[in-house]
Amino acid sequence: MTYAYDPELVPWISSMPQLTIADVEQVRAAEAELFGEPQYVPPVPVDVRDITVPGAEGSPDVPVRIFAPADRDGDLPGLVYIHPGGFVIGSIDTSQDDTMLIAAEVGAVVLSVGYRLAPEHPFPAGLDDCYTVLTWAAAHATELGIDPARLAVGGESAGGGLSAAVALMARDRGGPE
Repeated sequence: MTYAYDPELVPWISSMPQLTIADVEQVRAAEAELFGEPQYVPPVPVDVRDITVPGAEGSPDVPVRIFAPADRDGDLPGLVYIHPGGFVIGSIDTSQDDTMLIAAEVGAVVLSVGYRLAPEHPFPAGLDDCYTVLTWAAAHATELGIDPARLAVGGESAGGGLSAAVALMARDRGGPE
């Protein structure tokens, strides 16, 4: 199959792996290799720690990586960040540069969600994980250094779709705000 693309992208096309999503494990491995080690160097110190949030009833715990400016004064805005990847690929690791940048340059506490991926975990597993982390973050805002009135959910691509769905779940379930 051939694709039409803007001529200014020609120098970059050869660096993109030619993969089919039919082999999910191969795509995940190629993505991890493509993104490799984080490249972003924050202009301020950022504390990074990995935790697990207790899963909803009958669900496994959810891995979360927390990024927070090291030198903070008072509570900060919080963001539950949901990574891109078509619901099938992507991870906390492949989104580390983006989440570190938000924490450092926006001055926010960012919780990056390691939600369960398809096809191993069909819908709504990933969505449930994301909502679970939002409710956990709201309940633990004080200990996380988050201003509970400034807690948001957001993401890119599939993460954006999951973010919209999480916001609707929060609305329909009466919170968190």
